[in-house]
Amino acid sequence: MQAERQSPNASSQQVVNQQSAPTAPQSAPIDKNAFLTAWKLYSQGIARTETRLYNLMITEPEIHGDEIVVKVQNQYQIPDIAGNPGLTTYLRNTLKNTRLYITAIVDDKPTARPEVVYTSRQQFEKMCEQNKELARLAENWGFFLDS
Repeated sequence: MQAERQSPNASSQQVVNQQSAPTAPQSAPIDKNAFLTAWKLYSQGIARTETRLYNLMITEPEIHGDEIVVKVQNQYQIPDIAGNPGLTTYLRNTLKNTRLYITAIVDDKPTARPEVVYTSRQQFEKMCEQNKELARLAENWGFFLDS
């Protein structure tokens, strides 16, 4: 009887095959706090190098299951956020969810811009809106600003 000869690499080859076997997609539910933390950390890391993406990441996206919905102002911003593999990979790894994907939609609503105050008179009027007593004091003391 002859004994079967095994290759010395047979057992190590089996281990390699086990390690390289594809794993099932991870789909841990997305925790909003963990997501926002990862979102902010990524945006802070790219603030100086990728300013366009950084500016898009200022708004807080919506979470719908495995989908992250980011509202953008125009169609030209969609590839910057939705087509960014670095951001998607970072979020998938950090949140342990390989099914996560980013969708960008154009928001038709105009963005609310804060009122810009230029002159001293405009600044004073703005302060008077916030504090009615200031207008009364200015009137009593005869304090008026030129435009």
